[in-house]
Amino acid sequence: MSERTPSITWPYAVIVLIVVGLALAGTEILSASRAYIGGQRHWSKAERDASAHLIRYGASHLPSDYRRFREALAIPGGARRGREARDAKTADPRAAYDGFLSGRNHPDDIPRLIRLFRLSRNLPFMRDMIEQWAKADEWIDRLAQVLERLPEEIRSGSPEPGRIPVAVAEVRTIHEAIVPLENRFAQTLDDLARLVTRIVHWMLIVGAMMLVVLGSAITRRMHARTAAVSRALHASERRVRAEQAQLRHQANHDALTGLANRRHFEERLQEVLSAPREAGRSDAVLYLDLDQFKVVNDTCGHPAGDELIRQLSGRLRGLLRRSDTLARLGGDEFGVLLEHCDIDAAQRRAEVIRREVAQFRFAWQVRTFSVGASIGVVTLDGSMSTVAEVMSAADRACYAAKDKGRDRVHLFRLDDLELQARAGEMEWVARIARALENDSLVLHSQEIRPLRAAADGGPTESHLELLVRIVDEDGSLVLPMAFIPAAERYGLMPRIDRWVIARAFSELRALRDRSGTIPRCMINLSGGSVADPSLLAFITDRFAESGLPFDRIGFELTETAAISNMAVAKQLMRELRALGCPLALDDFGAGMSSFAYLRTLPIDYLKIDGHIVKDLLDDPVNRAMIHAIRQVAEVMGVHTIAEWVENGRMVEELGRLGIDYVQGYGVARPLRLADALADWQARPPLPRPLLTGQPG
Repeated sequence: MSERTPSITWPYAVIVLIVVGLALAGTEILSASRAYIGGQRHWSKAERDASAHLIRYGASHLPSDYRRFREALAIPGGARRGREARDAKTADPRAAYDGFLSGRNHPDDIPRLIRLFRLSRNLPFMRDMIEQWAKADEWIDRLAQVLERLPEEIRSGSPEPGRIPVAVAEVRTIHEAIVPLENRFAQTLDDLARLVTRIVHWMLIVGAMMLVVLGSAITRRMHARTAAVSRALHASERRVRAEQAQLRHQANHDALTGLANRRHFEERLQEVLSAPREAGRSDAVLYLDLDQFKVVNDTCGHPAGDELIRQLSGRLRGLLRRSDTLARLGGDEFGVLLEHCDIDAAQRRAEVIRREVAQFRFAWQVRTFSVGASIGVVTLDGSMSTVAEVMSAADRACYAAKDKGRDRVHLFRLDDLELQARAGEMEWVARIARALENDSLVLHSQEIRPLRAAADGGPTESHLELLVRIVDEDGSLVLPMAFIPAAERYGLMPRIDRWVIARAFSELRALRDRSGTIPRCMINLSGGSVADPSLLAFITDRFAESGLPFDRIGFELTETAAISNMAVAKQLMRELRALGCPLALDDFGAGMSSFAYLRTLPIDYLKIDGHIVKDLLDDPVNRAMIHAIRQVAEVMGVHTIAEWVENGRMVEELGRLGIDYVQGYGVARPLRLADALADWQARPPLPRPLLTGQPG
C-alpha cells in the first residue's frame, strides 16, 4: 500500500464518522422522543380510562369499576414516580426505571427516556414538557382525591342527594383540564421529533456535500499527483533511454576520441562480410599505425599523446565519406572500413591519409612533433570470410609497411612473401605463448672458457652462458633463432627472460644445496626486459629467495638493447653492478661507433660480435678490429670474449690477439643445463685454459 494512502483516506473517514455519529445521535433522540410519545400515549389512555371507570363507578357502585379505576390510575402514578426519582437531586436510576416500567413504558425505551432527560433537562423544550407533565400530575392528584371521597359516600349507603353527580362532574372537569396539557406535551414531542429529523437530514446533506467537495478536492489532488507521477515516469524513461543510449555509445565508441572502438568496428566488419555479395561490389579495410608516437609519449607524457590522438582523429574524420567507418583500435592504431570502394580507390584514400598524417604538426608547450603513418590495405573480395582473417591480414600489411621504412602504404596480397613471413611470426607468437603456459621451455648452457691460465695472465675460471630452447610437441628442440625474432617483435621476450631467470635460480639453488657451490652463469636480457622498470625487483627477489651469491650470476645485454635504451640500460647495469653481479655487453663491434659509448657502461666482459670473429682467419680487417677491441678493453680493465669460435686455428689466432675467453662449437657445444651442472659438479672447479704462455 502506498505511504500516501492514509493522507488521502483520513479526511473521508473523519467526515463519515462525524456524519454517522450525528446520525446515530439523531436516531437516538428520535427513539427517545418516540419513547416519550409512547409513554405519553399510555399516560393519556390511562387517564381517560380512569376517568371513565370512575364515572361508571359513581353510577354503578360496582367494585369492578372501582378496581379498574385504581388499575388505570396506577399507570400515571408509576410515570410520576419515575419522573420524580429521575428529577431528584440525587437521582435513583433503579427507582426511576421501576416507575417508568409501571407506567407501561417498554424496558428498552426506559434508558433512552432517562438519557434524553439528563442531556436536555436544561433545554427549553424539556423544561416545557416537564412543566406540563407536573401540572397534569397535579390534576391526577385531584382525580385520586375524588376517588377517595366516592367510596365513602357509596359505602355509607345513604349518600347525600346530588353528591355523586357533583363528583362525576368534577371528574369530567379534571379530564377536560388534563387534555390540553396532554396535547401540549405531545405537540412538544412532535416538534422535537420534526426538529431532530430536519437536523439529521441537514447533517446528511451537509455530510454528503462535504464528501462531494472533499472527494472532488482529493480527486483533483490525485489527478495532479498522477500527472506528476506520469511526468516523473516519462522523465525517468527519457533519462533511462538517454543513459541506455549513452551506455550503447560508450560500449561502441572510444572514450578519448569519440570514434568507433575495436568492438564496434569488428561488428560492422562482420556485417559487411556476412552480407550477400553484390556483383561487382568491393570493400576495403585500412589498418593505420602511427610512427614516432612513442617519442611524443616518452618526451612529453601521456597527456600529450592523448591530445595528439584527439587532434589527429579529427583530421582523419574529415578525409572520409559518411558511409566509411573510422575506429580507434588501440593506443596509436586506427582502422577504416571503406564500403563500396575498389582496391585502387582504397589505395588512393590510404595515400591521402598517409600524406595528411605526415604533414600534421603537433605542438605541445614549446615543442613541435611530426608523426607518420604506416598503413596496411586489405580488399574484401571474398577470399577471407572472418573478421579474424581480415584483421590479421591488415595487421600484417601494416607491419610490412613499417618494415619497409615506415610512413608508407602496403597492400595485402596472398602471395606476398613478406606477409607470409609475418604470418609465420604470428604462428610463433601462439606457439611461444603455449610454451610459456605449458612450461615447455628448457634451459641449455654453453661453456665460455679462458684461453690461458691465471699464471700466464689469463682469467681465473670458465663460466656458462644460459640459453633457452622450446621443446616441441614431438619432443624435438626448437633453437632460439627460430622463435626469438617473433618474441622480440611482439613483446614476449620479457616473459621469456623472467622464465629463464626463475628457472636458472631454481636449478642453481638445487646444485648449491647438493655441492655447496655453483659455477658462474650469465643470463641474457632482451631490450624489452632492460626497459622494464620492475625487472630489478624481480631479480633481487630471486636472490633473496635462493640465497645465491651475487657474484656467481651475471647478465648479458646486447649492444643494440643498450643503445636503444641507453639511459635505462645504464641505470639497470649500475644497480646490478652495485649488487655484485658480473655484466657483459654482447654482440659488440658491429660498428666502430660502438667505442663512443663503451666507456660509459659499467661492464666486466666485452663479447665481440660473432660476424667479426668468424672471418678473422681470412679477413685482416676483422683481425685488426678484434685487436683494437682487445686493446680498448685492456685499457678499461674489461675481459674480452670471442664467440662463434669453430676450430683450433681460430683459438690459436685469438690467443695471439690477446683475447681472454672463447665460446663456440669449436670450444664446447651447448648442453642441457642439468647435464652441464652435473658435469661441473663431477670435475674439480678449476680453470681449464685452452692455451699456455703469454699472448703474442
